[in-house]
This record gives sequence, C-alpha cells and structure tokens, in this order.
Amino acid sequence: MITLRAYGSKGIWSEPVTRTLTVKTEVSAPTLTITEPLKASVTVKENFYIRGTASDDEGVRSVQYRLDAGDWQDATGKEEFEVFIDISAFEGGSNHTVQVRAFDGDSYSQTQTVRFIVEKQSGGGGGQGPFDHLGLIAVGVIILILVVILVAIVIRWMRSEPS
Repeated sequence: MITLRAYGSKGIWSEPVTRTLTVKTEVSAPTLTITEPLKASVTVKENFYIRGTASDDEGVRSVQYRLDAGDWQDATGKEEFEVFIDISAFEGGSNHTVQVRAFDGDSYSQTQTVRFIVEKQSGGGGGQGPFDHLGLIAVGVIILILVVILVAIVIRWMRSEPS
C-alpha cells in the first residue's frame, strides 16, 4: 500500500490518498525445446517440419519463428508447436537459419536455432508437391497399356490358331 500527498504552491498539503500497488515479478522466462529435427544443423532434400514443446509457470501465450532473420511469425500451436519449412524457393547448396522462441506475456524464452542446408536433386524439385512424381506415374501407365496390348495380341493369336 502506498500513501501520497501533494504539496501546493501556497505551502498547504493535500489530504493523503492511499492506494494499493501490486508489483508482479516474473519468476522465470518460458522454456522451449526443439524435438524435431534432433540435430541443430541438418541437410534437407525436401520440405520439413520443426517441432517442439514450450512451457511456462504462467502459461505460454505464443511460439514464434523467423527464417533467415526475417520477421517473426506465429508457429502452429503453443505448448506443442510446429513450423513448416517450404524449401521450394531455395537454391541447392544454400544455407538457412530458423530461430524459434516462446512468449508468456511478459518475457521471451531463449531463442533456439535450427540451421539447414538445402540439397536438391538434379532437375530442381525439392518439395513434395502434387506433381513431383508425374514422370514415374507416366512410365507406369505406359507399361500398363503395353501389357494390355500384349495380352490382347496373345488372345487374338490363340483364337486364330487352328485346333
């Protein structure tokens, strides 16, 4: 509790005013642990997730990440979070950094860092988009058509053969 009085220019004190003052002290900052990938530095060939957990005695308000010192963005989830990293726009051999932190409304956790090197297959790609396996599918369809034609030829040949 605190009591205040003002001293006026005419030398007169005001009536005392008493107020309750509550001071909140932060006991601890949140903690954040990255559980995936297991190593702080990885080589990736396709899109991937960074996953982890965050905790705080007052509760976790948000988990944020940034890619290559860009703007902080919200991760998906709080106590259990994930960050999707799309590498399709990155050049093969390029190095990148993702920083992740938790916030409890008062303070941030220590920043955790994942470094990754993009290793793309020849011919580009790198992601797992819906059309990445079209070449393999086309080969399979062609083989299936050839088998059907071969079976039709064998059946026709067997029917035309004299008994």
